[in-house]
Amino acid sequence: MKIIKRNGKTVEFDNKKIDSMITLACKDLNVDKLKLLSQLKLSYHTNMTTEYIHKETIEQAKRLISLSEPDWRIVAGRLVLMEHLKTKKEFHIETEYK
Repeated sequence: MKIIKRNGKTVEFDNKKIDSMITLACKDLNVDKLKLLSQLKLSYHTNMTTEYIHKETIEQAKRLISLSEPDWRIVAGRLVLMEHLKTKKEFHIETEYK
């Protein structure tokens, strides 16, 4: 399956990158990352963008928030922060050299 990176390049989908991002977001929390990964697999399709993947990961984490598993709100927050920092970094790199 192919995906489209933020720079427009088309590359082969690598589930290990998603797993790494989710592992980091779930670190030291009382959540099962496999729950989030299994929900995400339902929304995968060819030619999806990395931005779509990240936003869908955030949405799926938000859907898992419950009274019995409140730590999903922290996972979602961490994912939002990761997205923000990635976008800001790319913006900084683009504007720095113009």
